[in-house]
This record gives sequence, C-alpha cells and structure tokens, in this order.
Amino acid sequence: MDNPSEIKLIRQTPKSDDSLRCCAQMIFNFFGQSLKKELIWKKLHSYKKFSGLEGSFLTDLGLLAIKLGYKPIIYHFDWHWWDKKSFEANKKSNKALVSSLKELKKDKKSWADRKIIDKEIKFSGKDGKIINEVPNLELVDNYLIQNIPVILNIHPQDFYQSPKEEYRHTVLVVGKKENLYLTKDPLMGLEEIDKEQLLVSWVRNGAWMLVILPKLISRDIKQPELKF
Repeated sequence: MDNPSEIKLIRQTPKSDDSLRCCAQMIFNFFGQSLKKELIWKKLHSYKKFSGLEGSFLTDLGLLAIKLGYKPIIYHFDWHWWDKKSFEANKKSNKALVSSLKELKKDKKSWADRKIIDKEIKFSGKDGKIINEVPNLELVDNYLIQNIPVILNIHPQDFYQSPKEEYRHTVLVVGKKENLYLTKDPLMGLEEIDKEQLLVSWVRNGAWMLVILPKLISRDIKQPELKF
C-alpha cells in the first residue's frame, strides 16, 4: 500500500478510549507490519481519569515503534510541566534532555506528573525524538506530500455533539484535498475536516502529533525547518 488514503478505517469500541490504539493499528497495517490487536492494546495502556492521566500516550506508541525498527517523532507545544532547563536541554540532545527530565521528575509531587515524565525519559532514552514546535499545518503537509500519514491529538468537542464531557481523541490524517484534510477517525468515522477547524482543534489539545517514519526510508524523509 503506497497511498495513505487507501488505509482501511479501524473503529474503536463505543465509549472506549481506544482511538490511539486504532490509529496505531492502521499505521502499522499501512507499513505492512503484521501485529496482533492484543499486542497493540497491551503496549498502549489506557488510563482512566481517576488516575490523574487519561487515555493512551504517544510516547508509549513511540516506544513500540522503536522496538519494531521505526523512527518516531513527537511534535507538540504543550510543555507546561517542563521547566526552562528541560526545554533548552531538548534543543541540545536526547542525552541532555533525559538528564534534565530525571532531575525534573524528582521535584514533581503528583504520581501523574512523574508518570508522564518517566514515559518521556524512556522514549528519549531509546532515541525517540520530541520536538517543541509552534503549531502549523505546513508541518502536517510536509509529511502528507511524502505519503506519510500522521497521528494528531484533537479536541473532539469541536466536531461531535456527543458525548458532552471533556475527553482526549486521536485521528489519523492521511491526505489533503484543497482546504480539507482527509482523516481516518476511529470514533465517528469522520472523513474530512476543514483546514481551519483542524488547526483550532489540534492547537486546543496542545498540538500533539506523532509521525512514525518507515524503516527503510526514514533517512530520506525531509523534515521541515523547526520554529521555536
């Protein structure tokens, strides 16, 4: 399969937090990676709200991708739990970031904060890349024109009438047609999202994006110039 738009939609179980898990399965299917659903669900643990966390985490999917030989990159602009030292360390190297995050973790009081940072330490320690990027859709376009689908965390209340409560959601963006982005949406099966709507919804959720670069051509994928 060469065209991401040909990816077969995988729907999540109603009232579940499985959107990232479904996106992961679609991504690996696209790359011809045969993985059992049970393995993906196990590796991408879904946290309940009472834990202080919610849903599954991009860092967990990134670690699974690394183990399978892929190169994952996480972009976001939601680093409020980092201090300035960690932000600056991330510009230098993964080694510097890991060292800074270990110190930062010691100062965090809540289990949830420590857990999030621990996930980032493990991801960065395995050579996963975290990039603090000012949100822009050109970043998404850069990968789409290379036939690389991307995973976005969005604010789903911008599109759905139900449920009303706040929750996290993930969609797979597979292409673009004029001002519309083509999506594989595990929850409602949404196929197209207007450019401005997508940007607002993405930014409202911290502009989190995960790109998983394929094994054989990751060194040839062009990454955009970073904007801080």
